Amino acid sequence: MFKKYFLRFILALLLISVKLITNAQEIVNKDSLNVWFQTANNERMKQELQKNITDSSRAYLLRSMVVNYAETNIDSALKYGKIFYFLVKKNKWTNEEAWGLDFLGAIYLRTGNATTALQLSFEALKMFETIKDSTFRSINYRNIANDFNS
Repeated sequence: MFKKYFLRFILALLLISVKLITNAQEIVNKDSLNVWFQTANNERMKQELQKNITDSSRAYLLRSMVVNYAETNIDSALKYGKIFYFLVKKNKWTNEEAWGLDFLGAIYLRTGNATTALQLSFEALKMFETIKDSTFRSINYRNIANDFNS
């Protein structure tokens, strides 16, 4: 079940990462209905996080919140991204830990902190190389190039 949600999340991440990279310093204009929906969805996920749920469910909710907030509230994306990262690191979920580092790097880049973004991207790259994930390694290379260009 976790794998099914993880694959859905990977697809969403790929789509969001392209959006994040192309609009790195822009304010994203969204219609009010879309913003309302994402806000309501995030509020429901926050309520679920307060319940007694498994770590894998908690990680899935946090990852979804990070992706949702990445376009509407960068500070919240950073907050929940850090919580996600420490949760998956504690559980030694290497794939998710590498993703967390890479996504945190993309978030830091959007905040204007290219140095931290670059450090996190290189840490993620080491992990992607260790787990032999060529797909995310290629995405990570692109993120590193964006870090250098900022």
